[in-house]
Amino acid sequence: MEDLSHALGMEASPIVWLSTATLLLVLALPVAVYGWSLLWTYIDAERRGRNGLFVAALVGLIAWPVGLTVWLLVRPCSSGSEMRARPQRRGVIS
Repeated sequence: MEDLSHALGMEASPIVWLSTATLLLVLALPVAVYGWSLLWTYIDAERRGRNGLFVAALVGLIAWPVGLTVWLLVRPCSSGSEMRARPQRRGVIS
């Protein structure tokens, strides 16, 4: 490796390695968060009786943070305990 970098005229200083590692981290972290949120959306949709692949594809294709926010707002309740935890809306009695 040292011979290759010397042949190409690139010296592998610690600064170069540190900046490369930082760049990879800065690029990898958002990709990991994106992938994790799509996986979570898929599992959550399947658990709630929806087509997980379809919902995850929509979340991934619709401007990602917006799609994830929309899913969080419109997802159906999965259990009776979750239904009881949500506030009840009552109509006005006239």
